[in-house]
Amino acid sequence: MFKRIKDLEEAYYIMEEAFPISELRPYEKIKELYERDIVEIYGYYEPELKGAMILWLDNKYLMIENFAVDKKARGEGIGSKMLREVCKQFKDKKIVLE
Repeated sequence: MFKRIKDLEEAYYIMEEAFPISELRPYEKIKELYERDIVEIYGYYEPELKGAMILWLDNKYLMIENFAVDKKARGEGIGSKMLREVCKQFKDKKIVLE
């Protein structure tokens, strides 16, 4: 299931494992952006969190800033499932993957 994440810490943990620290915003900055509804964070669950992505949305575009799959779930097609769900749920947006 692909849905908006409520547990930011769990999503950030997956991101920390996937990205060098220089390519990931600090937790406190992401938390601030999330709490102010500037970014949305979505996750893929089977039933536990397997992947997460940070999304920036405006009227025309959706930018995927960070996109990560839990290292224990890599190679299972989770990333492909997540991208298909993004395309389906946000079909009215032009999607940009940073």
